[in-house]
Amino acid sequence: MDIKEYVEEYEKIVRILAEGGYPISFDLALTILKERGKDRRMDEIAEQRQAKLAEPITDKQKKYIIDLCTRNMEPLPNLSGMSKEDAGKIMFDLKKKGLYGKDDY
Repeated sequence: MDIKEYVEEYEKIVRILAEGGYPISFDLALTILKERGKDRRMDEIAEQRQAKLAEPITDKQKKYIIDLCTRNMEPLPNLSGMSKEDAGKIMFDLKKKGLYGKDDY
């Protein structure tokens, strides 16, 4: 956001406070503006995290899953096009079965 957008949002907050019958406090409006900025940043982080989870797993991650499944005689999942989120689910399932943990690699 550029400065003009921040000023417009600040003015909107002040207007909403006034229309809602709240005492007009410029400190309160500034605090709300800061919180909105934090919310925006958290939304951006969540979007980036989701995008990263949707990425396909790397060759190193594929090898690791193959090694784990082979070593523990587990059926090998279909790794072609597997996302990092799907790989995490497999690792979680292996951990629940006691086949993956801190002693691995």
